[in-house]
Amino acid sequence: MTSAPTGRSREIRRLLRFGLTGGLNTAIDWLVFGLLINLAGWPPAFGQTAGYLCGTANSWLLNSQWVFGVRADKAASTAAAKRTGPPLLRFLVATGLTTAITSQAIHFGLEAAKACRFAALPETWLVWGLKLAVTGLGMACNYSLYRFWVFRRA
Repeated sequence: MTSAPTGRSREIRRLLRFGLTGGLNTAIDWLVFGLLINLAGWPPAFGQTAGYLCGTANSWLLNSQWVFGVRADKAASTAAAKRTGPPLLRFLVATGLTTAITSQAIHFGLEAAKACRFAALPETWLVWGLKLAVTGLGMACNYSLYRFWVFRRA
């Protein structure tokens, strides 16, 4: 006989699901980013925006259904939507914020790296190092926004 999961075990399970979803989203993001900057010759900040938005489309599907279970508690979702707008609208606003933060971070990070001693490194290393850093930044922003605002319970 199993007991109902505690609040802590639910949160751990949610974090694991978020991590798996984030891994898939990141793979999509990095693939699009790499193709656009390496094959299409896009500037890194534009590649960051396009790749991030592609991963975000997958993020909405998995996070809303599997990770945070918006549909699992329709009454709570409806009550929250009355106060702060529907989850999809909040998701789009959160995505806009994180996109702006990560795109600007990669742009300014690249400019700063070129102005310092890192300028001796190949630009490709700088771009991919910054991509790694902004991926971590984006994950932290997203989890906080999704957990406490986008998919919050009433």
